[in-house]
Amino acid sequence: RRYSALLEAMMNAARPSGAASTPQPTITDADEELYRALLGDRVGDSKYIIRKELQSGGMGQLYCVFDQDFQRTAVMKVLLPELKTDLSLCANFMREARITAQLEHPNIVPVHDLGYMPGAGIFFTMKYIQGESLHQILEKLENNQADYQVRFDYIGLLSIFRRVCDAVAFAHSRGILHRDIKPHNIMVG
Repeated sequence: RRYSALLEAMMNAARPSGAASTPQPTITDADEELYRALLGDRVGDSKYIIRKELQSGGMGQLYCVFDQDFQRTAVMKVLLPELKTDLSLCANFMREARITAQLEHPNIVPVHDLGYMPGAGIFFTMKYIQGESLHQILEKLENNQADYQVRFDYIGLLSIFRRVCDAVAFAHSRGILHRDIKPHNIMVG
């Protein structure tokens, strides 16, 4: 199946070293049929190669992956294992990907792909942004790191804020309301 190597790598990465494997929630045949009906049959071998785990949030796990079809690095967001059997959360996850994909703006990360990984559930990929979160920048400013105080003076921080406002205004003009704007979710490239 298309994503078996990625799934195995994700499960191994999520397990602490030396820990015995614990049973994970599984997707039923009915769930798989629903996903395939929603997303189409996307079966093949190893489209994505996992490079590293990036972080985990309230709904999904982020991985740095290599997209072999397009020969580029991307970020893959996968629904957390404990949530993957909740069809309502799966629908919300897919809606997040589809809405974000419709928002073409310089300050909004583009979505590249939406798919289903047998055994793991729904995922989407997006552009990999090299940089750091606004949260990380603010922490370094609070710790008085001189290079950050020079790079991110009041003018620099206002420039970031203006770009965030531009992105939010664009989303609002399309009838989209972002309900989780916070420094952790703002990437500065």
